[in-house]
Amino acid sequence: MFMVCYVQTLKVASDYAAKIHRPFPAIDVESLDKDCPGSFYVFEERGKPTVIHIPLFNMDNCKDEATIKMEQHEYTTFQRPYREQKKINDLADLAAENVRMNRQRILEEIAKAAERRKAKTDLCNGEKDYIQKRLQIVKGWLSSHDIDCRDNDPPRVALLGSGGGQRAQIALLGVLRQLGEDNLLDSFLYLAGVSGTTWAMASLYDDAQWSKNAPSVVGGALQSMSEGSSSSFSECVQWLRRRDAEGDLSLTDFWGVVVCAYFKGVPLETRTLAEEDQGDGANPYPLYSAVERVLLDNEKEELWFELSPHEVGFTHPGAFVKTSLLRQDFDGGQVNQQNRMPVDMVQLQGLQEIVMLSFKLLERFNDMEGSYKVLEELKSELDGYPGLHSSTLLELDCNIWTKMTDEEKKQQIRIIFQELNESLEQQSQGMRILNNPVHDDPKVPEHMCKEKIMHLIDAGLFLNSPYPSMLTDARDIDLIMSFDFSAGDPFETVKVAHGYSDTCGMPFPQINEDDMNEDRPRSFHVFEEKGKPTVIHIPLFNMDNCKNEATIKENRSEYTTFQPPYRGKKKKINDLADLAAENVRMNRERILEEIRKAAERRKAQC
Repeated sequence: MFMVCYVQTLKVASDYAAKIHRPFPAIDVESLDKDCPGSFYVFEERGKPTVIHIPLFNMDNCKDEATIKMEQHEYTTFQRPYREQKKINDLADLAAENVRMNRQRILEEIAKAAERRKAKTDLCNGEKDYIQKRLQIVKGWLSSHDIDCRDNDPPRVALLGSGGGQRAQIALLGVLRQLGEDNLLDSFLYLAGVSGTTWAMASLYDDAQWSKNAPSVVGGALQSMSEGSSSSFSECVQWLRRRDAEGDLSLTDFWGVVVCAYFKGVPLETRTLAEEDQGDGANPYPLYSAVERVLLDNEKEELWFELSPHEVGFTHPGAFVKTSLLRQDFDGGQVNQQNRMPVDMVQLQGLQEIVMLSFKLLERFNDMEGSYKVLEELKSELDGYPGLHSSTLLELDCNIWTKMTDEEKKQQIRIIFQELNESLEQQSQGMRILNNPVHDDPKVPEHMCKEKIMHLIDAGLFLNSPYPSMLTDARDIDLIMSFDFSAGDPFETVKVAHGYSDTCGMPFPQINEDDMNEDRPRSFHVFEEKGKPTVIHIPLFNMDNCKNEATIKENRSEYTTFQPPYRGKKKKINDLADLAAENVRMNRERILEEIRKAAERRKAQC
């Protein structure tokens, strides 16, 4: 993690590292005093090795500029052999003095290097154990496809799903169903999601063996949505009451209920994230992502927060706690146990969509006749409940309602939900669901640890695909297959991930934006660079599954992010799932070829 260099080597080393794309910290060579150097310089940059620079003759061991010049003249490179004992000893002593007087500083830098390496390369034992079991399944899959790999070291392939609300949820289900049908699912070590794709993951991982029978299990999830069932208001309110009794009801809880009951149409998914530790490695290891709002607002690179069945925490600089401690209090990096119930999947899904589920969807509430009955049921369930309050809802009158125009009714609905929203903010901490696990922790930057409370929000507000979790040294990923279900520019996630990786010093291949046609994307884009994971990027709507630019635009318009639930709309759900599945079906051989290449690259590393 650190190197010792001489003055004249710094610029050459920096230039050469840049030329061959190797990590080297930023160095302003011109600012160095070549005539009166110190004895200890440290150059450091996040994600790159720290360089300690120790000039042989310096102001600390020579005391003054005149002596430096005298010693440089005495010990020139080209002269007769040093055979005088005094000359040899004097030079050796001068060099040794640089070590002697900087011993503590050297030890300090080694300690810092050890902390950096620990933070970057250590997976927790739970994830390590799971991954070892999953790797055995991957090895079996590789063997069945005649793909050779180094003993006990198969290529590590990650599947990423972007955000995009219901569109992303259904599209990921279509992708996973097809990967199962094409016998590709067991090639993946990880499955990571953001925003809408986590809705699909939250349902699938309720089954400890879902990927073993993916076509059937995923098909069942799609069928459940098509049938249009839903949770009752009573069930939802009872869950909210229990959360309120624990003392920290928040908007996250409210939106989690909305996701399950209103969008997905499923019973509230109350299992905990830690319960996804299903031991035998049958499924790809799940990773969920969020960002910390204050760090996002202040443009801090440590904003990315990941959640797994074993650990949760900041991906950079690698500050994690056990998932079971997710809702406890922390101080100085230590937990103050309070025996609070762990976060369940309702809350996790609420976290993913707390901002993205805006009131724009309410503007598209089409059934104005049926809406009064829904509001009356909501009013009855919330009667006397202190956690949620709307004066407009309480004053709701059928005679007045029937005389309103549809636009006036929509405006009333917006006011009601805005009042419910505000009442939650006043009673609770708004988006707060977590105490900061690095509060007052001396091992992390001050801007990360000074606040006791974290405000986690949808990661899609920063980067709509979970690349940061897959680019760590610890996970050592060879191939990333990213399915992009985003609205707007189908290449935005790649561009943002590339920029963020460059800032954080994470490995990401070079991209060519000239090859990214936003209006006419292809179904299979590959970005590769030696020494970095290869990225396969697959936009949802493209020239291969849509055939032409007009159909791409039509599908983007049909499947916008903000619209009423797809529940009960069987044709719409199936058409979207089939479009997403087609991106797998028509690229199966290309996917296999990239996995083969990843296996060859990994073998070549030995």
